[in-house]
Amino acid sequence: MGDGSLEGKVIAVTGGCSGIGLAIVTKLVSLKAKVAVADIGPLPTELTSTPSLIYTKVDVTSREQIKAWIAELVAKFGRLDGMCANAGITPWEGGEGTTSEALYEKIFAVCTLGVWNCGTEAYFQFEKQGGGGVIVNTASAAGVSGFPGMPVYCGAKHAVVGFTRSWATTWGGKGIRVNAVAPGKLSVELSLFKDHTALEPFPAAVPLGRIGQPGEIADSVVFLLGDTSSFMTGQVLSVNGGHGV
Repeated sequence: MGDGSLEGKVIAVTGGCSGIGLAIVTKLVSLKAKVAVADIGPLPTELTSTPSLIYTKVDVTSREQIKAWIAELVAKFGRLDGMCANAGITPWEGGEGTTSEALYEKIFAVCTLGVWNCGTEAYFQFEKQGGGGVIVNTASAAGVSGFPGMPVYCGAKHAVVGFTRSWATTWGGKGIRVNAVAPGKLSVELSLFKDHTALEPFPAAVPLGRIGQPGEIADSVVFLLGDTSSFMTGQVLSVNGGHGV
């Protein structure tokens, strides 16, 4: 997927070493974009020799680390054209709706503060370049509806949707587009839950009859980054197989 508009564009991706992020990075590389990957985990070996890619170990909860990362990628590639604020965590909260304070703080730090840091620093860089630019945030189906037993994750992802819509209305006059994807349940999440039975009802509940794949989310991210979505901003694109429709 791609209309050719991302060739040569400089795209930053957080959480780009696994799951949805890795699928986004792989897709962007195939479309000949220049990609800056940030993650706390190591870059997969299949990408280590990619000349159009740089990797930096970054904790998205640190504003200073995000700022330094953007400065590094601009020094390497000359500019920033798009930011994919994708890094997130989906820990099992126990299912009782009484998540611990420590887990609350961890989820909000990564899923909400991390997106805030990326979007804000991307905006500052776009301004330095004279305006324009694209931000795509990874929200969740849990950011547009309520998931049982996951109140903190739902709250964090609802905040991402709020950032997306407010930034879009605030920065649109500067030519900056801000959208989000809201993935449904994915195959990569199965290993994240202590109680896998929490996901058992999902394939049957999804009209398409299956859990999604990271590459299917990446296709939607690429669409939002590219010129074929040039009149879209402030939108939350649900990619969930029809679940919750």
